[in-house]
Order: sequence, then structure tokens, then C-alpha cells
Amino acid sequence: MVFWGLYAGYSATLFRNLPAGVLSFSSFDYLQNAVLSRTMKAHLEPFQSACCGTLAGAICASLSTPLDVVKTRLIKGIHN
Repeated sequence: MVFWGLYAGYSATLFRNLPAGVLSFSSFDYLQNAVLSRTMKAHLEPFQSACCGTLAGAICASLSTPLDVVKTRLIKGIHN
């Protein structure tokens, strides 16, 4: 019984991480392409890449927070 307790929140974590990962990578790709089209270069400078990653992370975090709250409440409810 203790072994199955390790996987109690697995599905909730999966339902949170999959959309967050897709959102993070797709927003970074969109921002990267937007910067590249404006600068007419083949690849980003490190600072530009860091800025795109920061903005993509902020977008992902702001949109996936409700899913994270649901995941946390489900896991707390399971273990109480």
C-alpha cells in the first residue's frame, strides 16, 4: 500500500506539466522567430535568447498557475 502512495499525484502532475511544457516551448519558439525576423540574423545573441526564455517562462507560469493550484490541492487532499 505504501508503494502506491508514491504515485497518488502522478496524474495531476502529468495534467499540469504537459500543457505547461507545450506552452513554454511554443511561446519561446514564437518569441525567437519574432526577434529573428526583426534583426535579420541567422541566430539569437545570448542576451536575446535569455530575454525570450524569461518572457516565455513568465507567460507559461501565468497561464499554468491555475493548473498548478488544482494539482497541489489534489495531492494535499490525497495525503490528508
